[in-house]
Amino acid sequence: MNLNDYVKLAVKTESIVDEIKVNTRLNHGVIGLITEVGELMEPFTDSENGPWVHIVNIKEEVGDILWYLAIIMDELSLNYDDLNEMEVGCYTCDYYMNSLVIESSRLLDDMKKHIYYSNDLDYNLLESRIAIVVYILRGISKQLEFTLEEVAETNINKLKSRYPNKFTSENALNRDLDAEYKILKGE
Repeated sequence: MNLNDYVKLAVKTESIVDEIKVNTRLNHGVIGLITEVGELMEPFTDSENGPWVHIVNIKEEVGDILWYLAIIMDELSLNYDDLNEMEVGCYTCDYYMNSLVIESSRLLDDMKKHIYYSNDLDYNLLESRIAIVVYILRGISKQLEFTLEEVAETNINKLKSRYPNKFTSENALNRDLDAEYKILKGE
């Protein structure tokens, strides 16, 4: 089949939603989480050097994932004590990264089904998916010898540097990357 013809036929089966009724904070958190997982994948694809060369970047991306998790958890009224903390296994970083992509994609699929197929959100399922994401992040941090608590503190320091008082679009677009990098390196 000609792929241009395919596009014309495929869009006939698209779910068109005239009015989207979605929790924008939850949607923001899930979409942001997915984009940060993609950014976290980049250092793990460096087969020549491996992830250790990129540890500052890895910690930054994990911190950004924690930030989006904070939005989701706040919206769902969860805290880390609510999550069933499983003992972190001794898997490879590749295993954890693949699992993170799969689990965060499942979160996005839950949101897609809610928005475009009118499925109710299963908040217990969302909580269990969040718990698995946190478990995976703890596994990555264990393998690379840092803690999520350390990363969270560094992330907040970076954000304080970027947004001294509160979020502004201007500060988001005009960042002092040198100052942020020094914070990320612990200087």
